[in-house]
Amino acid sequence: MIGGAVAGRIGAVIGAPCGAGVRGARPHAMGRDLPAALIEDGMSVGGAVLIVIMFT
Repeated sequence: MIGGAVAGRIGAVIGAPCGAGVRGARPHAMGRDLPAALIEDGMSVGGAVLIVIMFT
């Protein structure tokens, strides 16, 4: 349980700045922010599901 909490915090600290950089660049390439946001959300949910499947 504690290991998962620590891993989550490390992932959040690393992922936030990286995600902000990518999120800032994508709307310029796509022309709008909504498609970029939906893709980002889908990837986040998919990654979470994959992690749960792998560790249960």
